[in-house]
Amino acid sequence: SSDLPARPIKLVVPYPAGGNSDLIGRMIADKLSGPLGQQVVVENRAGAGGNIGMDVVAKSPADGYTLVMGTVGTHAINGALYSKMPYDMVKDFAPVGHIASTPI
Repeated sequence: SSDLPARPIKLVVPYPAGGNSDLIGRMIADKLSGPLGQQVVVENRAGAGGNIGMDVVAKSPADGYTLVMGTVGTHAINGALYSKMPYDMVKDFAPVGHIASTPI
């Protein structure tokens, strides 16, 4: 049996509290905490269309203890909107799964 995770996991939502990504992130965090045996803590890091929170995660250790609620905005649209991105949308992240689709 594995002793992982050995400490709480951080789930960064790169948008303000109360939006779709935040609500879905909080539901996922709640559902993951039980089976993982560790608390999954939601941290909202809003700003720059999601780029601030995504940059924080991109610079975090790749140890599985920091997750992010990426969106079509943070991984596709922002690359076309911003002339310089603080993270690489493909190289800096490893997808874990598709959680939800919401209308725009």
